[in-house]
Amino acid sequence: FDRVRGTSPELPALDYLAALAALRDGDLDRAEILAKSSAQKREREADSLVRLGVIEAQRGASDSTPRLIDPNRASMEFIQRAMKVDPSSPAPRIEAANAFRSLGKNGEVLAELDAARLRMLPVDLLLTVDVTRALLGVEVHGTEGPHLLPPRAGDWPSLFQGALVAMKNND
Repeated sequence: FDRVRGTSPELPALDYLAALAALRDGDLDRAEILAKSSAQKREREADSLVRLGVIEAQRGASDSTPRLIDPNRASMEFIQRAMKVDPSSPAPRIEAANAFRSLGKNGEVLAELDAARLRMLPVDLLLTVDVTRALLGVEVHGTEGPHLLPPRAGDWPSLFQGALVAMKNND
């Protein structure tokens, strides 16, 4: 990415893509610099703000040094900015749900997942929201209860969801 950015800086979203690569490699400082650069250029601005929120959350989870700003609050500030920049994107809603889940705020998790659901394609909806809701139900209520419907033969979404829940339970 650095070579391409140096020779062809006019290519769009290179900073965002390089930020994703740095985040994947665990280089949070570099990912932060690149995501901020992308957001400032207004290239994938909402996505870049979401990544900045993820970076803050990861730092908060792994950093034992006291910080002046609560990492969860800083993460949510980036995510809320992303929601304002692109209200139609499900990504900020999903990351907000993740943040609330780490805080044990299950009602807020479900509200954000429902908001994301309205902004998603059906396949993405199944893979992220429906499965996450089912797994949250298992964590909160166990493997019995109204949150889990038995898989129906020929209904691949319910079979897929049931398989993932079974895998989570080592079944």
